[in-house]
Amino acid sequence: MSVSERLTQEDRILREIRMTLSTFRSVSPTEGETRRRGAIYASSPITSGLRLFNFMRELEIKSVKDLKAHPLFKKKVMNLNLTEGEHFGAKLRSEGYSLVIVPGSFFAKSWAQEHYMSLWRQVIVRFASKLASNLHWEWSTGCVEEFLIAIEHEKHILDFNCKRIENLNAHADLIRKAVDQIDHWGFEPKPLYDLWRQIDLALDNVRKRRRVSVS
Repeated sequence: MSVSERLTQEDRILREIRMTLSTFRSVSPTEGETRRRGAIYASSPITSGLRLFNFMRELEIKSVKDLKAHPLFKKKVMNLNLTEGEHFGAKLRSEGYSLVIVPGSFFAKSWAQEHYMSLWRQVIVRFASKLASNLHWEWSTGCVEEFLIAIEHEKHILDFNCKRIENLNAHADLIRKAVDQIDHWGFEPKPLYDLWRQIDLALDNVRKRRRVSVS
């Protein structure tokens, strides 16, 4: 694909992202349902996460790129992650959140990971008042980036049991533990570490804001 063709494709995807965002703007909770104020974003692994690393260990594959090219990747990792994400969304609805955003249910032809993250970043920033993290979220680069976005934009962050996380530093420590374990297994931890570093710095600002509010 030439540079010109690639730019044309990127412009098309950008238009699709804008169109998708416009659909979120028109959605509102159904009347009569038990509801809590605002939308909640159900952050859950899709193409990465603990399941991916366990499958890499099982096959003794060191590269994430190589694993994603494996014929069983979709069946053993992605499809199971998507199912867990749907179950998590259903759990949030059962807790009274009638407007739940489940990213795994959305698919767009020819989109890459960076296109999806461009969309979900804007969805979290513009439409979600809360972000809830599924189990094992700390192993997923997508979930960890969504956690960073929620911190930067001062969203309420909930755990798997829908309890608000007051100690964000302890929550972030889960990421560092995952990074260390990934390194111990002999896999490349840098993508997750890079996000953890940004989160650690972002939490400095959270601590400063809290000190100012108290004083």
